[in-house]
Amino acid sequence: MKALFEVKDIEQDWRPPFEKKMGEKSFHVGESESFDRFDGLGSDIFTLVKLAGDTAIIKYHNQFTLKGYEQPREKMVKLEKGGEASFSFLWGKNGLTKKLCFKGFDGQ
Repeated sequence: MKALFEVKDIEQDWRPPFEKKMGEKSFHVGESESFDRFDGLGSDIFTLVKLAGDTAIIKYHNQFTLKGYEQPREKMVKLEKGGEASFSFLWGKNGLTKKLCFKGFDGQ
């Protein structure tokens, strides 16, 4: 079974003219599959570790920070169906936020 995820990108310039760029992508992912390639890292950002009922356990790249939460040591987050988590990348030339939403399963 494949899970459906939506990723919203928000990139903010750190220098004038301080433009903000937004984008959105969808991914159909099975367990142990990685998704959302980021060229600044040369790898994917997220990996679906496990699906359990309406819950997805996601591992994220160690150069991203989970926004608004105490930082987990394992760099994993649990999302319920319809749940969302935001991640920041602070090491690039601009600010980057990724909002990951677990939409459900294919065919639902």
